[in-house]
Amino acid sequence: MDAVRFGAAFSPVADELEAMARAVRHTVAIRKSTAGTDALNTHNLAKSLERRPEGADLAAQVAEMRKALGRGGKRRAAPPVPAEAAKAEAAGQFKAAKDLRDSQP
Repeated sequence: MDAVRFGAAFSPVADELEAMARAVRHTVAIRKSTAGTDALNTHNLAKSLERRPEGADLAAQVAEMRKALGRGGKRRAAPPVPAEAAKAEAAGQFKAAKDLRDSQP
């Protein structure tokens, strides 16, 4: 009977702790999003200023920002081939592999 009372007493505590953890995760996500948005806005402003004749000395800082933000302008790699299509290609079933690849979203 003690286990039942213990569960009844502490289940609400666990529920509150889970709700608090969700709220903290949400707050962290919002802060990260705000920081990311601010960083991108700063980068865009610095790029605009760099394009002006009097902003030529900003080139090094803009390059560092671009590098830090992961905005190198590189093209994305092609999406990986699904496992079924790769197996079909390896087996020499090229038409089936192409059909599988084309059917992917």
